[in-house]
Amino acid sequence: WLNWTVGMVELVNRENEKPPPVFWLIKYISLKIKRLFNSQNIKVAAIGSLGIKFLSALFALSTSILLARAMSLENYGYYILAFATITVLSVPVSLGLPNLIVRYISKYRVTGQNEEIKGLIIRSNQVVFISFTIILLGAFVSYIFWWNTYDINLVRAMWVGFIVLLFLGLGGIRAAILRGLKLIILGQI
Repeated sequence: WLNWTVGMVELVNRENEKPPPVFWLIKYISLKIKRLFNSQNIKVAAIGSLGIKFLSALFALSTSILLARAMSLENYGYYILAFATITVLSVPVSLGLPNLIVRYISKYRVTGQNEEIKGLIIRSNQVVFISFTIILLGAFVSYIFWWNTYDINLVRAMWVGFIVLLFLGLGGIRAAILRGLKLIILGQI
């Protein structure tokens, strides 16, 4: 940063030269941000991960406050019930694959086995789709025998939650792949 600043000051101080355009500054900042997100340095990854966790907690808190104010008490309870159910069901959807993926992608990357990495990614996505389908079929059966007597708002919240469940499973796989490739900050987003 200091070298770049000194270089920019020298450019500006030269006689009969215009100051550099603003897009140079924007381009420089965007390159720094790109390097930060693609960094494999453990210090940068730890600081970035801490920052992302803090922002995530702040966002969750503000979202909860806004939803509590915007929704009725009953509908907010339905939202919390659906959110808790989907959080619990996200574990069987991923079947512990993220830890396995981080380990084996790191191993395959070091040994240069790119075909095994590709196969692992394909197979893990297939496992997530199959386990999601099984859970969705269980939800449908429970809807036929049990949920249809409940309030329509609860049923809608649960079905939206089940749609989100697939994205949670696939997002966990994507994050594990990025962590296995040592792109820790991108894996946290």
